[in-house]
Amino acid sequence: MPKQDFSKYEFDQKEADKLENQVQGREFSGVYCPNRNDHKACAVCRDVKVLWEAHNQTGLDKSKFRDKAKKYQATAAVFMNVVFPENPSEVKILQCGIKVAQSLVNGIKYMKWGSIYHPQKGFTMTINKSTKDGYNTYTPSPNVEKGKRELADLSVLERMYNLDKIEEIRQGADIFNVSSMEVNKSIDVDILPGWDSGNPHQFFKIVYYHFKVGPEAIKEGIPKEGALPTDDDEGPWGGENKKESPFDTDMPATKQEKPKEIKKLIYNRENAPQCFGTLFDEADDGCNAIECSQIREACKEELMKKKAAKKGGTAVQEEKKMDDIPW
Repeated sequence: MPKQDFSKYEFDQKEADKLENQVQGREFSGVYCPNRNDHKACAVCRDVKVLWEAHNQTGLDKSKFRDKAKKYQATAAVFMNVVFPENPSEVKILQCGIKVAQSLVNGIKYMKWGSIYHPQKGFTMTINKSTKDGYNTYTPSPNVEKGKRELADLSVLERMYNLDKIEEIRQGADIFNVSSMEVNKSIDVDILPGWDSGNPHQFFKIVYYHFKVGPEAIKEGIPKEGALPTDDDEGPWGGENKKESPFDTDMPATKQEKPKEIKKLIYNRENAPQCFGTLFDEADDGCNAIECSQIREACKEELMKKKAAKKGGTAVQEEKKMDDIPW
């Protein structure tokens, strides 16, 4: 193997900023989401947006519209190339949730872990699985007892998976999902650098999936059993004067009336949606909608303040609990 220049793997503040931007505000067996991944049409995202709009109309913190929106909205799976210390010549793909990736990036940028994926001066990472409030939690941390490590077999750098093609390779690739771990158990992994030699700091790939639906839902929308609430539920489709759900397909399409569009509001700080300052995502169509145009920057700033306060140990608003997804 020819002599390599390892200087490109050294910690880089700008690259750490880029990684942090990717994992902020985001979250297997799921269905690939063409909207969140490729900015193409997705009927599930379309229906989820209607559910969030209906929830905002209720003025409540929680509603059945919100519950269904959270159930069907696209969530993120994160993939990275790794080797397990007990088999240092075999490249595997590690699959985890967005919070593990967030913890790794926070450690790289704020806790002086540096380039944990550096071939000569990285850290072996220990990932522990535990439970909190009924939810599985995965906590990565550097194996300080082992200290800085050098990969035992540098040839693995030539055999990393191109994670830009994860949809093509995930069925046949050797993938280890952290959700398969037992509770109160841990694993050690050596995370490899980016598979693109031109950008070694990009060591993970984020892909959005819809869970609890089949592939047909991408074109057809949320299945009928997952439609908007209609029986004595809060919101414009509930109660004695309930209207037909826009997902109701009992009537032939030629006779079915187009559902009335929910009146759109223009939000400001005094009239903010329930998600203000907690769920900002520049890639989310909802955050780019006209009704949120006046508070986009304020929403982003509010989220950043909360994240900064949390990192500093200051009490902040408790994070909303995510649906129980398989990691």
